[in-house]
Amino acid sequence: MSRKIEIDPLTRLEGHYAIRLEVDSGRVVNAFSSGEMFRGFEVLLRGRSPLDAQQITQRICGVCPISHGMASVFAQEEAYNIRPPRNGRLMRNLMLAANYIQSHIIHFYQLSALDFIDITAVKDYSGHDPALTDLREWVKAELASNTIQPAAPFLPRYAGRYVEDKDLNLGALRHYLDALEMRALAHRMVAVFGGKAPHAATLVPGGLTERVTARKIAALSAMIQKIQAFIDTAYLPDVLAVARAFRNTLKWDQAAGTFWPMAFSRKATRAGTIFSRAASFGTAASRTWTRP
Repeated sequence: MSRKIEIDPLTRLEGHYAIRLEVDSGRVVNAFSSGEMFRGFEVLLRGRSPLDAQQITQRICGVCPISHGMASVFAQEEAYNIRPPRNGRLMRNLMLAANYIQSHIIHFYQLSALDFIDITAVKDYSGHDPALTDLREWVKAELASNTIQPAAPFLPRYAGRYVEDKDLNLGALRHYLDALEMRALAHRMVAVFGGKAPHAATLVPGGLTERVTARKIAALSAMIQKIQAFIDTAYLPDVLAVARAFRNTLKWDQAAGTFWPMAFSRKATRAGTIFSRAASFGTAASRTWTRP
């Protein structure tokens, strides 16, 4: 027996997206995906200076803007036949790594975890954690109100199977709140060399417009240590606990390898060991410059 399955819209991503499947006797025989929102970035870029590209394309996404900006400057560097100096490369990589961390944190806690964690456990919370107590009282007040969607984004939710371990549910909810602070911290890491976040102002072909200073290196190192502690004590244990609770899902989802947790290398704290304060050779760099 054949049937069609449509998931439209597909959530948890930027823009509108739809998936359509054709299933025959329990097997997928055809699959279609479509982006259903024309955003027009190609049109916005047409006729403009190439140097506008890294700023405009970052607006494609507020979660992963650095990747789009980096792609733009890479393309221009190929066209201009230039490469950034070591400082410029290191600073851009640190910005990209910080954005990568921020993206993973929001993906798991704010976008995915609520599909696995039983957030209703907070209604019966009887402990003394101020954050969970405040969350419990807020949820109760919301449910008692005439709000159209009370306790959003936690409710409403799909009917289904959720984690049954009460302690895991409450711990993950506490970490959900902590993750908001950690995501902001990752944004501040981007802003050390990016000027601001989420859309960095300093990306240019040939490097960055920002300078390296001992103060900035020290600030970034301190932030890395703080976010590393969160990843080690909250993020990784929660991801693995959810994976263990839903191992049957992982058995049929062979693409789950992309879901394994990331760990930000402590070696990044040594990336500030540099030999030059130069951040960019500029777009007018000599074509005779020798690439590293």
